Formats: sequence, structure tokens, C-alpha cells
Amino acid sequence: DISKLKKLTGVLDRMEGEKKFEQGQGFHPECKLLFASNHFLRMRNPDEAFLSRLIVISFRYSVPKEQQDEHLIEHLLNERSAIFNKIIKRYRRLAANHFEFSICTEPEKYCKSTANNMDRASLFAFSKFVTETLVFTGNEKDFVATQAMSELFDVFSTKNGCTELRRNFPALLSSYMKENYADTVKNVRRGANNARGYSGVRLASSER
Repeated sequence: DISKLKKLTGVLDRMEGEKKFEQGQGFHPECKLLFASNHFLRMRNPDEAFLSRLIVISFRYSVPKEQQDEHLIEHLLNERSAIFNKIIKRYRRLAANHFEFSICTEPEKYCKSTANNMDRASLFAFSKFVTETLVFTGNEKDFVATQAMSELFDVFSTKNGCTELRRNFPALLSSYMKENYADTVKNVRRGANNARGYSGVRLASSER
């Protein structure tokens, strides 16, 4: 329920609550909600007020299996003093800024229409396809042809009711990549057939 989430994160909104076996009382919530997700939050009807309250921390790079650290927790514990010092420094910076977070542009980017005037519902569906189909590695050797992605999108769009996007798929994909992954993904030509596609990504299905 978006309206309840907005109330929980808006200090001006009064809510009612009660402890077990005690009298209910009103309060002004001051909590912050933390969500971990593989995908950006999707809503049937995007809400500007709700999106303006989001602070998004993106983890766009998937670590290849051969580079994953099986002893990561142990290594982090060995570095806990340095990690704690960094946390304190960031906290002091936040306190000096009166606990106002830096402007987060991710929700704005996510809600913008692409150059092809894709509506928001379609943009959510297109983003879902990209994040489920591709793994962003940032490695120039990794490559996926646009044609391969187009064929996969044909299947995805049939299942998700967005077949109207097929006609402009190459243009939509190019615009989406430029807006969200310009630093790590490049539109290039590769192979004997000089096929057009993107470097810095690979198909998620290849890792299964």
C-alpha cells in the first residue's frame, strides 16, 4: 500500500499504533525503511510523491563466479576496524548536512520517458526484461548481440503483455543503455558477421 508507506516515511503524517495488550496511541513516524531487491520497485501506478522519497543505492555489477570470494565474510571481519572508521566518517558528513541525504537521481532517471516516448508502465516492463536477461559485468570481452536480445524480448513481451514495444526494440534498448549504463556498456560490432550488440554484458542464462 503506497499510501501507508508514504505515511511511514513522512514525519508530518500522524499514524495510530498500539503495543500488545496496551492502549493505542498516535505517533509521528521517523523511521526509514530499507529494502534489498534485484529490481527497482515496480508499481501499478507510479507515484511522484513516493518516488521523490526514495534513496537508491545501485549495485550494477555482477561479480563473475570465478572472481567471487568464498571467504568474503572472514576478510570483511579482518577489515572491520577500517570499515567502521569509514562508517563514522560518512555519519559525520551526514550529520554536518543536517541528516539530509545527497540528491538521488535514480528514481528520476527511472521515471523519465525514453527518447521514444515510452510510457512508464512500458518502462517498468522494459527494465524488468533488461535486469532479468542481462548480467552487467563491465568486461569489454563480454558481448551480447542485439538480435539475440530481440529474440528473447519477443518471448518476454508475449508473457508480460508489452508486445507493442517490439517494433522499436533496438532504439528503446539503445536509449535505455545510454541513460542507465553509459559508463560500462558500449554499443559495438563484433564477430565474423560484424553483428551489432553491446559489450560489458552477458546473458544471465549463460550463468545457469
